[in-house]
Amino acid sequence: MSPSLLLKPYELRRYLRSFERDMGKFLPGYRFSLGPFPEDWAQKTAQLRFRGQLVGVASLALNQASQEAPEALLALWPLLAETTLEKIVLKKALVIDPLTGLYNIGYFKSKLYKLLNSLMTGPRAHGLWEGSESPALVLAITEIGGNRRLTKKEFIRLARILKAVPDSICLARLGDRRLGFVFLSGPLEAQNRLDQARNNALAHDLSGPYFSGYALYPQDLALDALAPFVKTQLAVESLMAKAETALHFAYGKPIPAPVIGFGQLINGHGLITQILPQNRVVINLGDNMGAMPGQVFSVLSFTGEPKGEITVFETGEGYSLAHAPQSKAGRLAAGDKLAFSRIDWSGHPSNMGSETSQKALEIEKFEKKLLNLASTQRPLVLALARLDDHERLLAMAGEEEVDNRLALVRLEVMNGSQNPPSLLVPYGPATMAMVWTDLEQQSLKIEAENLVKRLKTTAPLSLALVPWPNPVLKAEDLLPMAQKTLIEAAMVGPTEVTFFGPRTLNISGDHYFDKGELERAVEEYQKGLILDPGQLNLLNSLGVCQGQLGHHKEAIAVFNEVLSLAPDNLMAHFNKACSLTYTGLLEEAELAFLEAMKIDPDNFEVLFHLGKTALRLGHLDQALPSLNKAAELKTHRGEVYRHLGQARLLANEVKGAMEAFKKAVKHNPDDADSLSGLGLLYLQLNNDQEVALSLFTRAVELDPTNNLFRLLLGRLKYAMGDYKTAEHHLKAALDYGCRTEEVQNILKVLRSGKEASAEAPA
Repeated sequence: MSPSLLLKPYELRRYLRSFERDMGKFLPGYRFSLGPFPEDWAQKTAQLRFRGQLVGVASLALNQASQEAPEALLALWPLLAETTLEKIVLKKALVIDPLTGLYNIGYFKSKLYKLLNSLMTGPRAHGLWEGSESPALVLAITEIGGNRRLTKKEFIRLARILKAVPDSICLARLGDRRLGFVFLSGPLEAQNRLDQARNNALAHDLSGPYFSGYALYPQDLALDALAPFVKTQLAVESLMAKAETALHFAYGKPIPAPVIGFGQLINGHGLITQILPQNRVVINLGDNMGAMPGQVFSVLSFTGEPKGEITVFETGEGYSLAHAPQSKAGRLAAGDKLAFSRIDWSGHPSNMGSETSQKALEIEKFEKKLLNLASTQRPLVLALARLDDHERLLAMAGEEEVDNRLALVRLEVMNGSQNPPSLLVPYGPATMAMVWTDLEQQSLKIEAENLVKRLKTTAPLSLALVPWPNPVLKAEDLLPMAQKTLIEAAMVGPTEVTFFGPRTLNISGDHYFDKGELERAVEEYQKGLILDPGQLNLLNSLGVCQGQLGHHKEAIAVFNEVLSLAPDNLMAHFNKACSLTYTGLLEEAELAFLEAMKIDPDNFEVLFHLGKTALRLGHLDQALPSLNKAAELKTHRGEVYRHLGQARLLANEVKGAMEAFKKAVKHNPDDADSLSGLGLLYLQLNNDQEVALSLFTRAVELDPTNNLFRLLLGRLKYAMGDYKTAEHHLKAALDYGCRTEEVQNILKVLRSGKEASAEAPA
């Protein structure tokens, strides 16, 4: 490989000059040179090659002309230079992104690490960072929207724009469409510079929308410099996460999206949402918005009046619980705003002397022991026990009471059981983790049920159990699956013992399905079917998921399997018919909908989709009765009237079609198809050109690329004598795919009229 692939010519010259100086320092009395030609004073010369390419001529001489340089030194001189270049190239290869030649994410984080280390040089007073104070640095992440990878040219073009930001320190490629960069600036100036970079990117017509989010140090990091528990690596990851959070919020804004700072999110969204007893409050900032145990927020009224501080003691995904000093609690109210403040290190998990950190260490040891036990394939059962209604207990009595109840659970498990667990540790809010080894599942079930009964009055809890080995789990899946089983236990009801099984995986798959993570949902359903191959709920869910992913052949196979087990399963017939529709097998789909209708003749969805499919096939004898009946049902949707109108129009039931289209437009004034159909009927029944014109015009406004709407409007304009507008819409109809002879004929007439007009004498 040529060195030019990694070292640019100016870099090569710089490194060689530097190496010359180093050689002169280590071997005083000699003269060294590397260049394209030998120096005049040279006593000895040799070619310097690097990776097969000639990069220069090495020259060597003593300062005293009477003495010659030894041959050994001459042989060593180019070899040392080549070795040095090799080290430089290898070092550069480790930090360079191979696609773009920019720095990679590893180097970017290491650079940020060094910068933060150099900047955490002196203690700062606890308290809110001044908004006007210049930060040491700004970390920004910029992304081009879309689903495709950017090309090298697009990356380089964007990188040049970002490098132009004043005081830029480091820029790197962080992903397929993402660049990160660090620069020095004050808060207001940072926003202005990033806005200007966005405008420059948009002016260069970069493909896809442009998004940018940033975080400031020290304002957004909220870590007191030189506090005894600051970890620079924690600071790096935290600052990156905050910039990514701001970038995520930029995606939710209208295009062109503004550049968003993390501090703007806190100040714009942070609120107290609820006041609880015991001087506690709920805020709407969770883990994803920078809240953490020990985080202190300043509280302001809606007019900006300071109302004191609150300290977070527990965080969730979208909320946090915090406590206020007793003297201030009465002043706080729901709706008060939050300002980003500081960390109270005595309440933060990073404080290794704190009780919280000791719990974290216990959990870490427990997880390691669990994995070690599981790796031996020794039979064991992992259990998670959670106090029922612990949220209410925490709000009403506080964290201390929750800990007291957990202590009761521990005491009862260890002393009141015939077979106490071999491992036991508090695991998360109001939860205890336990491991039994070499205990039969039936014996464990009895043990677990007795435990729940004994604690029913003093510490009611739900228990989730995961046996190991398990055909669908890996050792590292044990704890996540135990948590999912605990969710299942909560759905079943309080004081329940629940074993991991197909239902757990069905619930978990449904959760992923609701979040739109369809591939993960498919994995869960398939695991559940390994445990219970004939489980109808899992099969139906898997089929629906495959259909949503566009895997309709796989979905149809799954629904056929359901029907082989349960021929009267309504949803299997219906879902199979929908997948057949998507694959274009309309006649088979119609038969599947008919089977579903036999099972439930009054089901709106079945009747509606059967009517639509029959209409597409031109089977009016099936479409009309199905759509008529669907429209009569109380649970119908307004959309049914549009299809009913189209069916009646094809059956030449003109007045019935007009009635249906009017109802469709009443339900949805922006239903372009119904507006168009209604316009046709006004022309056909009443020759009402003005009403038809307004309906056709509105249809074109709603869907300007629909060639039928353009044709109808152009034809009407032609009939009304507005030839210029008619020609415009008819040409648009051609552009959007209309190929009827009528359009061609009208346009010929219009063109011939123009030619005749042009040839007529003035």
